[in-house]
Amino acid sequence: MLAKIEHLAFKNQAIPKLQDLFAVSLIECKSHKWTAPNDNVPSAKLTVWNEAMYYFLATPPGYRKIMFVLRDYSEKRKETLAEYYIRTYSHLIPEGVELWEYEESKMSAVQLAFNKFSQQDAQKAARLC
Repeated sequence: MLAKIEHLAFKNQAIPKLQDLFAVSLIECKSHKWTAPNDNVPSAKLTVWNEAMYYFLATPPGYRKIMFVLRDYSEKRKETLAEYYIRTYSHLIPEGVELWEYEESKMSAVQLAFNKFSQQDAQKAARLC
């Protein structure tokens, strides 16, 4: 499975040796889902995601930081759990963190895009006001 993740994460790049990937990466994997039967927010489980963001924040510079999560779409909410997390907790996601969703049925992963301003961007924006 790790080799498959490596392949997905480096699709358009030369694939590094597996030991090289893990020597400079911190990868957190979660398989949480919306709570049944009403697609409620799994608040207690998302606190574990918040904890992972803290670990990413404390990670030394130069590490690749990857949050790899199971894709779970809510018809009721019209978004995946990862999209919900980005929408509601983006202020906790450190700069440089990659968020990947794994679609189990297709055995594929997609990196989610989200805007994350750096401290410098925030300071520039503050000067413009």
